Amino acid sequence: MNNPELLAQLRDIHTPEPVGWWPLAPGWWILMALALVGLVALLVWLRSRRNRTTAITESLRQLKQLPETGNKQNLVTVLQLFRRVALVYSSREQVATISLDALAQRLAHQQNIALHPSSLELMRDAQYRPDTQIATDEWQNLKTDLERLLPALADDKRQPEANHV
Repeated sequence: MNNPELLAQLRDIHTPEPVGWWPLAPGWWILMALALVGLVALLVWLRSRRNRTTAITESLRQLKQLPETGNKQNLVTVLQLFRRVALVYSSREQVATISLDALAQRLAHQQNIALHPSSLELMRDAQYRPDTQIATDEWQNLKTDLERLLPALADDKRQPEANHV
């Protein structure tokens, strides 16, 4: 049994190579792809949110910079500002096809905001009249109403068009 010739022919036991971390198993590739897609989606969402927040902040800053008394040019400026911000938060079809007073009434209804009748009158057709005289209290009411409506645009739920005024 102890044949030295046979023992000399035996080779040493070799252990297998240690398992490396590369190449990765398919499950890890799938997990990395999902993480990458999630990261890109998060960045897109954060950028969109920042742009929308910036639109509200900038519009409120411009509104506060307007003079304490209103004239026709200031009225046109403030109503254009309202329409532009509304276009940021809603689709063009929902905003561009309705009057500003209807848009303001819809937002006020959704957010339970009471608007001054003089503000709605100014939004309706004052910018198109040749001689628009704006009383100081009407101008202040309009600015106050817009300061409350602009943040409401960010909260506006994009309802189907059939529900809009």
